[in-house]
Amino acid sequence: MAKTAEEKVFGTWSVKELLGEGAFGKVYRLEREDFGTVYQAAMKKIVIPQSDKEIQEAVAEGMDMQSVTGYFRSFVEEIVGEFKLMAQMKGNTNIVSYEDHLAIPHEDGIGWDILIRMELLEPVLKLTARRTLSEEEVIKLGIDMCHALEVCGRLGIIHRDIKPENIFVSALGDFKLGDFGIARTAEKTMSNLSRKGTYTYMAPEVYKGEPYNAGVDIYSLGIVMYRFLNYNRAPFLPPYPQPISFSDREASLTRRISGETMPPPACGRRELKEIVLRACSYHPSGRFESPAQMREALEMLAAGERRAAKAPEAAIPAGSVFAAKREEEPSAGSALGTKREEEPVVDSASSAKREGEPSAGSASVAKKNEEPPAGSAPAGERDERVSASRTFTAQEDDEATVGVFQEKKAPTGKREPEQERKAPETVKGKRGIAESILMGLLIGLGILNIAEIALGLAVLVAITLPPWIIVLAIWLIIQKKSKGRGQIWSTRS
Repeated sequence: MAKTAEEKVFGTWSVKELLGEGAFGKVYRLEREDFGTVYQAAMKKIVIPQSDKEIQEAVAEGMDMQSVTGYFRSFVEEIVGEFKLMAQMKGNTNIVSYEDHLAIPHEDGIGWDILIRMELLEPVLKLTARRTLSEEEVIKLGIDMCHALEVCGRLGIIHRDIKPENIFVSALGDFKLGDFGIARTAEKTMSNLSRKGTYTYMAPEVYKGEPYNAGVDIYSLGIVMYRFLNYNRAPFLPPYPQPISFSDREASLTRRISGETMPPPACGRRELKEIVLRACSYHPSGRFESPAQMREALEMLAAGERRAAKAPEAAIPAGSVFAAKREEEPSAGSALGTKREEEPVVDSASSAKREGEPSAGSASVAKKNEEPPAGSAPAGERDERVSASRTFTAQEDDEATVGVFQEKKAPTGKREPEQERKAPETVKGKRGIAESILMGLLIGLGILNIAEIALGLAVLVAITLPPWIIVLAIWLIIQKKSKGRGQIWSTRS
């Protein structure tokens, strides 16, 4: 094709730059402007025949120029026939979108330039040259390629050339399959072309010339995924980072085609490796029955990852009180858990008592000098540190579901005098004695004289009885005294 045709193609599209070059052609970036918006596309150019040498070889075999022209024209017609299939698959998310094509004959000799316009995508090998694909990306690649192969199956197409060079990535992260037979047809025109690059992903039955079915595409996809999980190395090659020689490549092909058991790839979880190895099974009967079956296995694996990512354990800052409680919380069936089930529920009065000063014989007093675990509470809450021995309250049953326990607080570091710690018990005992004295006093008012009654009142005041009891006692004494005087006055009179 003339240079001017390369600069302006498909009417309003301009050739901007060369993106890449392969054995069967070149890929260019196209641009078109419309009302201030710039649109981009890719164009693949295939030249048939590849060189003048192929024409010379055809003539050497006894063909005249007309026969040579007809010979190469048949290849052009076969390639153009592939566009019909590509047009049928247009609009599928995981298949490269075909847009248009041109077949331009050479003006100065035998040959044609075939131009194919398609959506602009990034080759997956360009992506992997920048970075390694993650395990999740390899799983998505497998799922997307299975989707593409399912479309092929509905149209009765066997791709037969699944390899990284024919896989592309969209701006949205979708993997797409391209090159439906175009390069494979073009390679037939090259008499001395070595196909060892394609052999890397070829199923054994194809290599041996045996009958095959769509399972060969599943095998090739398995090898592609194996490579991306094995530091970009095919099966049986020396492990990364050891160097690779030509003899290593020949030996790896021989071992794979002969049916030697394939080792698992270096990376990936066990379930993913099993899926890949099943796809790469030497015998077709050992592979997935269809791309849909392989896709479902990969989707189940991906769904498990998403569920785990959506339901992580709640993050708790290290060193917080809740982190300390979670570490100390007994598991079901543990000794502490069994003890909790056997402990009686403590009533609210006992619970309130535990919140006050501990008794001299309590476990908290015995262990109050022990240091709490480091980082179990912030500095501002050091006086609220929990004691080493837990005391569970009636609130535990209500709060157990959220992992919150009512714990006994340890006493502060300040030791109180023994008299002060026993003061509540002493006052309570004195009041009991005073109440007994008062009851006896009231009963015996009839036989006590004034001096004895005064002495009793003094005792009541000394032991700090409630005021209402003292007032009641005084009132009864006055009443008794009044009756006594009345009896004396009546006697005197």
